[in-house]
Amino acid sequence: MKVTNLCRGGWGSACYYVTDDAEEHAVLIDPSAPPAALPHLTGRNAPQPEALLLTHAHYDHMIALDAWREQGIPLFITAADAPGLADASLNVSEMIVGRAITFAPADRLLYEGDVISLGNESLTVILTPGHTSGSCCYFGDGILFSGDTVFSDGSFGRCDLPGGSFTAIGESLKRILALPPETRIFPGHGAPTTVGTERYYHGIV
Repeated sequence: MKVTNLCRGGWGSACYYVTDDAEEHAVLIDPSAPPAALPHLTGRNAPQPEALLLTHAHYDHMIALDAWREQGIPLFITAADAPGLADASLNVSEMIVGRAITFAPADRLLYEGDVISLGNESLTVILTPGHTSGSCCYFGDGILFSGDTVFSDGSFGRCDLPGGSFTAIGESLKRILALPPETRIFPGHGAPTTVGTERYYHGIV
């Protein structure tokens, strides 16, 4: 897989454009960057995303969601976090930008173990509640897109927003840190890291 972060603004929220190695199929994870960023950063022949994948339903991770959906691209989100699309208190838009913002329902609801095809490759859904009740990660080809569940340098997402749970995120971190140490982590904010590096910061040998 090939990974490009289309966004380094928007409260630091990442927007990952992911293609198969042949660069014939693509998905977009957390649409916080507008469609105009795609040709600017990847070249005008980049394939159109076939799906928009949310790691969780916080507004800073879907700032440009409507602009992408206007192009007919379907939205995928976990069933547990889907209510946040229509509920501004759950997506914390008012806290972030000072006004309540909601979105249309998703096109597909995701559950533990669901597989999203990417040409001859795929991404598997791993449910990792704690930052929100329906936070998830997408795992495939030695890569994990972790949303706000785990960041670099031993940090992790806050648990004091609606649906958050310190106990739950602790269990989710255990799942992530049990993956092969060479697994590359692309978080929802900040620099990429690896499972092995985060094991060190969390005191796991």
